[in-house]
Amino acid sequence: MSVRTLVLLVLGSCLVAAGLFLFSSDEPKTPEEAISAVLDEMVQATREQDLGGIMEHVSESFKGRGMTRDQLKGMLFVQLRQGRWTQVLLTERQITLESSTQADVQTKALLARGETIVPASADSIELDFGFTLEGEDWKLVRADWRH
Repeated sequence: MSVRTLVLLVLGSCLVAAGLFLFSSDEPKTPEEAISAVLDEMVQATREQDLGGIMEHVSESFKGRGMTRDQLKGMLFVQLRQGRWTQVLLTERQITLESSTQADVQTKALLARGETIVPASADSIELDFGFTLEGEDWKLVRADWRH
């Protein structure tokens, strides 16, 4: 094997390895990116009325507005069943790391009703969330909201 062939093989292997590393990893690179990805998954689950998809991101130790995790699940079940809104959008996300395992999130949710491109009506809710790192996953441990 010539030196040129060997160099090309090594370079090719490095490029393939770099490509696999950069493009095959779905894992966010920072805690803020990981939390943002969790929020996106929760919004998508809400749009699909998938209660289990929302709750998989809620910690067993959740406490918010005087509710336990089970009470939050019941409230969300009712909200999803009523189908009051058909579109959900989070805006103005501000993710603040309090430590390597704790984060606060302030965002606004736009909840729209109607089946057309232009919603029939919409509500805006300010959300204040607390997330904690449980194992390798960021979980919702606290929630508060105001209209």
